[in-house]
Amino acid sequence: MLRFNFANIKPSLAERLLTPEFIIGSLIFTIFMGFNIYSEVSTRSKISEVERKITYLEQQRNVLKTLEKKEKELREVKAELEKKLAVIEKLEKERKIPNYLYFFGNKENVNGIWLEVLASKGKRLSIVGNAEDMGKLHDFLEKLESRLGKTYLKDVKLKTIELKNLNKTIEYQHFLLNVEMENGKTSGNSK
Repeated sequence: MLRFNFANIKPSLAERLLTPEFIIGSLIFTIFMGFNIYSEVSTRSKISEVERKITYLEQQRNVLKTLEKKEKELREVKAELEKKLAVIEKLEKERKIPNYLYFFGNKENVNGIWLEVLASKGKRLSIVGNAEDMGKLHDFLEKLESRLGKTYLKDVKLKTIELKNLNKTIEYQHFLLNVEMENGKTSGNSK
């Protein structure tokens, strides 16, 4: 009878390594290593992206700090300007402009008239000036009388100017007058 002893067969190295458990283990190990490598690359790319964002945010923070400094400076300037404006407004409210100056500020009232001296003392106004002609002086006197008060004409003289460059002489009326200003007619609205 022939007997075979199967238990004594020694498998070769390849047979021992190529077992299903080894192949499955190697496959799982390869997948695991591939996943680790993919995770590491993915994590590094995410880290570099986060570092770029951090750098960008730090730059933005620096810009924001600069803007905050400028905003603080501008607020200080604004506060200073508001204080100055408040002082100006207070002074403007307290400023007393003689009402008769509004009369002389209106071009219609002084058309053809130019003043040399305008002085006031109490309710008395002294005026020294010139007029293009007697008609302009007459209109000026009527407006003074109707809007400011009683007018007293002191002196009127005819004068001439010689313009040698133009070979021309210009005649004008030089006058001195006083006005007794009346209470009701010296408001700032007089024109």
